[in-house]
Amino acid sequence: MKPLLYAFRTVLTGLHLLRTGQVEANLGALNAGARLPFLEDLMTLKRSGREAELLPEPLDV
Repeated sequence: MKPLLYAFRTVLTGLHLLRTGQVEANLGALNAGARLPFLEDLMTLKRSGREAELLPEPLDV
């Protein structure tokens, strides 16, 4: 799950940089603009210390 969050952080940081010219690496702040509901779920799982578990099925995409 952590590699997935890293990938989203990289993509959303790049998009934010292209749009604003500023680097923002906080995934929560980046998702405020992207509004990806499943990303909030992934961040919640990570914060709960369950990042080593398999992702629950289905993940709302």
